[in-house]
Amino acid sequence: MPHEPRPRARASSTNRGGDLVGAVINVVLLYLLNFRPGWQVVDFLTPETAAVLGIVNATLIVSAVGGLLYAVIGSRAFRALGGVVTSAVALAATIAVWRVFPFDFSAYAFDWALVARILLMLGMVGTAIGIIVSLGMFARAVMSGADRG
Repeated sequence: MPHEPRPRARASSTNRGGDLVGAVINVVLLYLLNFRPGWQVVDFLTPETAAVLGIVNATLIVSAVGGLLYAVIGSRAFRALGGVVTSAVALAATIAVWRVFPFDFSAYAFDWALVARILLMLGMVGTAIGIIVSLGMFARAVMSGADRG
């Protein structure tokens, strides 16, 4: 039985709408984090937060730009490559937050520091897996020649 190529699926307007909503959410978070009210009002963040703010901002900016581009460019290969880039920046940010650990949960009876460390570790593992998956999706899209969808 001969192999028949799958029909190419185009990104739906729902996906594009979700990409735009995600971009807007990232811009709002960027504003809230840096301007009003600012990260300083969060009682468990320490002054060391300033040391990771640049890479956290980069993650929000890259994700916002990615969302806007995904809404315009329907290429599976482009989306997969964008996933590699956004995930790599997110991984760098998560590693930076792990190293600096700009949190002070001493005012709380529960061990939130342990929870934060576990969540950061899960984030690093999940993001690393996401990079590998996106690389595979990119290779598959390029090799199949299915650059739209």
